[in-house]
Formats: sequence, C-alpha cells, structure tokens
Amino acid sequence: MSYVILAFGSNICGKYGGPINSITSAIKELREFGLEFLKISSIYSSKAVGATYQPDFYNLVTVCNCTAHPNKLLKRLKQLERGAGRTGGLFWGPRPLDIDIIDYKSKILNWPNSRKKTSKRKAYGAEKTSSLALPHLQMHKRVFVLQPLKEVAPTWRHPIYGKSADILIKQYCSALDVNSLEKLDISLDL
Repeated sequence: MSYVILAFGSNICGKYGGPINSITSAIKELREFGLEFLKISSIYSSKAVGATYQPDFYNLVTVCNCTAHPNKLLKRLKQLERGAGRTGGLFWGPRPLDIDIIDYKSKILNWPNSRKKTSKRKAYGAEKTSSLALPHLQMHKRVFVLQPLKEVAPTWRHPIYGKSADILIKQYCSALDVNSLEKLDISLDL
C-alpha cells in the first residue's frame, strides 16, 4: 500500500472543544497542510489504556495521500497536538488530541533489528522532531487502532508481520479488548 495511515484519538476537551471536535479540526488542518484524505473510519470509543481512571477515548483512522517527508509530517502532527492543548504529562494519560503515523507507504524505520535508524527520541514537544518508528511500534497490539483500520483498509498488511488488521486483532488483542469498543453513529461532515 502506498498510502499514509494516521490514527487519531482524544478523550478530554481542549482548545478545539470536545474530543470529536478536536479530531475533526485536526483533519481539516491537515487538509490545508496538503494531505488528501481518501478514507475516514467511523469513530470508535474505547476504554483508556494504562491510566484507566480517565474518560473513554474516541478514535478513528484515516487513509490519505501525503507528499511530505515523514519527519515533516510528524512535526506538523505534534504542532497540531500542542495547538489542541496537549502538553507532556502522564504517560498514556488523558489528552485533547493524539495523532500517530501508523504506516507511511509501508516504510520500515527505527524498528528493533532494523538497519534504518535515526537519532535518539526527544522529549515530547521538543522543537526538533522525535525519531520516528515506521510502522508504529505498538499499533499491532492496539485494537482501538486495528478495528477502525480494518474498516478503511481491509487489504492492508503490516509491513513487518505481513498480517492484516483482522489477524493482528485475533493474534495480539484479547477478546475483552475487542468487546470494549463501541462503534458510534457519528457522521463526519468535513
């Protein structure tokens, strides 16, 4: 697949308003940045991972065309997160906006045992772009990414494991995780 796959999440209000407004505002800004959104999944809700005393997350996945270099895209995503009100804080804590590059044109970069390495990771919000791992290092274990990914890219295969989102869910995610997702009937009028 020669497309870019992005995952969006939010579980608290930020500068754009509630979680869904934060996500849709980020998509609109990324269109202005030059991304062409080909598919946008339904919005899913899921329990928070890690610090579970926080509100449920709203998540969606997009498939898009992007000509920007992956590091330039990552820098723009981090700017949007900060613009929505995200700061450092608790690891896996609540956030008004989280955007991850799940797959960038099937490139492999900064994976364990990968020959393609870049600089060390910087602190969140650092001016220089953090080192980027492609595909996303934990996406194959995250049902809140895989479920909407399965919806918008059913033929996609993980660049390292060679498996579909459906197989990754069955292999790496517990049944309880899958059942905790609720598909919401929310139309994105972008």
